[in-house]
Amino acid sequence: MSEEIRTPEFDGIENQQELFETMFIDQAMHMDDESRKEYLESAEVKALVEAKAVNRRTIVRLSRSDDYARRVTLAAMQKAKEQNTADWKKLKKAHWMKKTAIANIVKRYGNLVKRDVIKAQKAILKANPTYYTKTTFKGTVGGSEPKETK
Repeated sequence: MSEEIRTPEFDGIENQQELFETMFIDQAMHMDDESRKEYLESAEVKALVEAKAVNRRTIVRLSRSDDYARRVTLAAMQKAKEQNTADWKKLKKAHWMKKTAIANIVKRYGNLVKRDVIKAQKAILKANPTYYTKTTFKGTVGGSEPKETK
């Protein structure tokens, strides 16, 4: 009657839905304001919501006051950068520490979750087959361009 003991070191991602939503959010956050607005209102996102691949609450449309607060924060950070204030230096150091911590986490757990990432990508393609067609492949590793399929 021995049970298999699974340690966190050897487990994959437990919540695939959360992983998918994180990838979705990451993609949306790397778009400019105009593209993000168009994308969130597109049929593609509606299809993902209907397929329950993305939770409706994940898609947040900023109100005017939220957008104003976000822009004030961005402008204040730019001003602090220009004046090279102590708080800006602290923020830069914290950002560097965060990047280092993320690199260490990826180094430790990256190989353990690769299968889960592939499953999440397949789920994205199942919900929306044209998901990756908008991606440009210039500057890929090895410098090769993708081959066109006939």
